[in-house]
Amino acid sequence: TISDHDLDTFYPGETIKMKIKGSKKHPDFRLICCKLGNVGRFFNSGATITLNPWAGIFKVDGQKDILQLPDHSLCLIPDGNTCSISIPKAKGDGAKVPHYISYSIIFSYTLQEPNNGPLSTYFFVLDPLVKISSRDRS
Repeated sequence: TISDHDLDTFYPGETIKMKIKGSKKHPDFRLICCKLGNVGRFFNSGATITLNPWAGIFKVDGQKDILQLPDHSLCLIPDGNTCSISIPKAKGDGAKVPHYISYSIIFSYTLQEPNNGPLSTYFFVLDPLVKISSRDRS
């Protein structure tokens, strides 16, 4: 649970994993993708002139399950019901600025309509906010 004043914070060397899990009554949720956006002022002021703006934040180069989209967001293709992305260990002092990452978890749920009606698939989006710190957790 994130309060109004606290953001989940991730540090260099960690991996962020997002997973969708249904309940016993409704186990059939399907993760479609996870989309990341950098909402930090420093990232967005230079993103239009930077060739690979995400490379300094996440391990993105050569990753087949990560798509860099034209709107400067990342789309993570799930492995089963889990999306993940790694934050590289900082070189030297690391980034001087923390990065604020918005993310959307897009998932679907298929259910039988009442009275043996047709199957219907519904799509949902969850979109909290996290912080990527340049400091180590210690």
